[in-house]
Amino acid sequence: METATATDNQARNALLAIQAVADCIKEAGEIPAGHLYAALMGHGCTLDGFEQVVGILTSAKHGKPLVRRENDLLIWNAAPGEPEDEGPDPHPDVAEANALLAEAENNEAFGRDTGW
Repeated sequence: METATATDNQARNALLAIQAVADCIKEAGEIPAGHLYAALMGHGCTLDGFEQVVGILTSAKHGKPLVRRENDLLIWNAAPGEPEDEGPDPHPDVAEANALLAEAENNEAFGRDTGW
């Protein structure tokens, strides 16, 4: 029973990590992957964990992915139902992105409790 709880926590924490990274990219509109990884390193993110999250966000089994990668640049794709011609908010809510990162860090989401 304890193993199932650990697995549930790992899955929840992994989803929080993916959501936090996706929200950061969405708020920025586009961001160099190296810059984003450098910022996440301070929250305990490993390179392998970061690459796995980016891999999830840049792949899509149905439709287009949430994020596309052009060289080192991560670019937010409009979500289904979101107008293609509208870009990101030119003044992203940095406090919200930091709050998501802090929540993920508190949940040990970046590489420590996800099994990455």
